Amino acid sequence: MRLWTLMWLVIGAISQQTLGQNLSEQSGYNVIPLDTWKDKLIDRHRITIDTVHHVAYSYFPDDGWLVRFDLDHTIEIIDTLDRGLLDLSNLVYVAKDHSLLLWDAGLGRVFRYDFNTRELERLDESYNFRGFYGHAEQFIDDDYSIYAFGGYGEFTKKNVLIFYSNQEKEWLDIPAYGDIPSKHYIGDLDYDSVGGAFYYTQYVDGQVLVYKLSPDNWKWVLMGSFELGLLFSSHTESGMQRIDPASRLMYLYGGFFYDIEKNVVRKYVTNDEYLTPILHFRLGSYDPSHDRWLFIGDTKADGIDEYLYSFSLTLPNGVERSYTTISQERNLSETTRVLGYYAIGVVVLLLVFFGFRYKPWEGFSGLKSRANSSVMLRSDQILVDVGGETIRFTESTDVSFWNYVMDLKSRNIHSCELKDFDEQVLPSLSNESQYSVFRKRFISHVNEKLGLEFIEVQRSELDKRYRKVVFRHDLL
Repeated sequence: MRLWTLMWLVIGAISQQTLGQNLSEQSGYNVIPLDTWKDKLIDRHRITIDTVHHVAYSYFPDDGWLVRFDLDHTIEIIDTLDRGLLDLSNLVYVAKDHSLLLWDAGLGRVFRYDFNTRELERLDESYNFRGFYGHAEQFIDDDYSIYAFGGYGEFTKKNVLIFYSNQEKEWLDIPAYGDIPSKHYIGDLDYDSVGGAFYYTQYVDGQVLVYKLSPDNWKWVLMGSFELGLLFSSHTESGMQRIDPASRLMYLYGGFFYDIEKNVVRKYVTNDEYLTPILHFRLGSYDPSHDRWLFIGDTKADGIDEYLYSFSLTLPNGVERSYTTISQERNLSETTRVLGYYAIGVVVLLLVFFGFRYKPWEGFSGLKSRANSSVMLRSDQILVDVGGETIRFTESTDVSFWNYVMDLKSRNIHSCELKDFDEQVLPSLSNESQYSVFRKRFISHVNEKLGLEFIEVQRSELDKRYRKVVFRHDLL
């Protein structure tokens, strides 16, 4: 079955006209069968939704495929783009000129794909790759501006706001202050065209933190923290507009919406007869022409599914869908948080002073280890499932690390020499001091992404001068 799938995909790719050639709307596209589509979804890709034509687009950099799928679950390859120019890219549909805007997933090159001419044009004059993988973004089509916040790269997580200026043809930093969101969690960035402000929703251990950012002074304000009791799965959407300007509702996740006017969260009933095939919702875009939401959803069928569905806040008989209201968990004023930081600082100093050896993360690690965990090795990325959350490792050092670790695990080896670790995992460096610094940063990078203490350097109980790298295979 797998061999047949690969042969079909190769034939389909060859039959496509290449980038730069005119491909009229009347030309026939290659339709991807649903079983083949499920196999394809394990590959790297990003998705965006076109609410004008009620379709979604996805770009697969491994093959250069630009794929379109609609509400009827028809999935087609509509073009094959230049893989030398486009790697893993975020994308957004630009309604005013029927095009796609694509930019490097880590921020860098910016391209415009014209559906009418089937041509790809580079817009930026930047060669500065920023390393902001997993960033939240919002596109303002009036001036072709892309605002991006957060992400990770270069072994650090980010909470910096930058934007692409089409006038300057470059990514520029925006100095911001106030309640700046933490760099340790993922989130989504949206723009409220009525209120003229950005909203950033951050997902933190079953909670949603809602931040407001005013372009007048670039000040962050924490609006509230809401306990939703959800484990947010990783998602591949980009360039969504999640705010309905009429109702002032912002789509969060599943059946949850944030009410901008009242600063509460509405939890809508979704398990009714009209949505029986849906397993769970994922983030989508508001469709103003039909007063509904178009989102990527997974069905209850086995395996990975990504299909386009519509969801309305009113039922087919016109009755408003019932919902409950979730208020703020607590008032997190800036003063309260500052006092909390001081208290935490005092406790940490006391622990260090008294040589307290208890490691609080070990309890958390034990909780995660009881969930189903797995590691999927691929040539370009590593997928680690921990506690129901899929974590992606995409940098070259990450790939070397996980291949080395899983080889040790297969031989029931739980530690290694520092020199072996450096040779197998880290890039070539000039001296031991550089290896020591790089190794420390990389270990912190892995543990922070996993949210648990999976790897550490320990000293031998017999000879304190001897150190080794220890892996907690029991957690994965």
